[in-house]
Amino acid sequence: MWSHEHDELMDRAIAKAQSALFAAGREPAVVAVPDELSPIRTAAMAAVASRLLARPNSFVLGLFGTTPEIQVHLQALSRLFAFTDVLVGQEVPQLDGVSVADPKDIVASADIITVVGPGPELPYWYPRGHLHINAIGTLGRRLPRALLDRAMVSPDHVERARAAGECSSLRETQIGPSIARLCASPAVAAQHRRHLTVFDSTGFVSADQVAATPGVCAGAESVAS
Repeated sequence: MWSHEHDELMDRAIAKAQSALFAAGREPAVVAVPDELSPIRTAAMAAVASRLLARPNSFVLGLFGTTPEIQVHLQALSRLFAFTDVLVGQEVPQLDGVSVADPKDIVASADIITVVGPGPELPYWYPRGHLHINAIGTLGRRLPRALLDRAMVSPDHVERARAAGECSSLRETQIGPSIARLCASPAVAAQHRRHLTVFDSTGFVSADQVAATPGVCAGAESVAS
């Protein structure tokens, strides 16, 4: 589906995002400055979050969104998971190798769901108990409150997520550890794989800083695959 060069670029982005998250677990993170590479870094960060919180044997991916970034997220996640089915809502741009499905069916059957950008609220329709959701720049408007109340919600940047993410509708006590802290403690992250989880992604600059430097933090290699 993608060229070898694109796959190598995404693999490097995922490694650097993982390194950034590991470093951010020990240092304050600040909001990112968007540029032309932001979609790749954002998708890589969501892929790492999925590797931390989703079941390794996740086979069904659901995608919701209207932006071109959806394809980048599909590529990133496909580097880490062997999906047998990729289900998309009507709003998703046409992609090769995917099937259009009713949103209720996607929520009910997916192991991982990625939602990009604001838009219609997802239906709350008997999600699998282990479902993991990546909420990417949703402005707190995409996930039903009933789902959030059941989920462990992990933000990338706590303050920003409270202001502009899915965390904006939650009490402080409902917000889980940041994805950076989970990256630094992969065993803790793995304990959440049996339950409903949400990665609330609003963007932070650590990934941009690491993207400009070679290599991967050695400690980040401890993240469970």
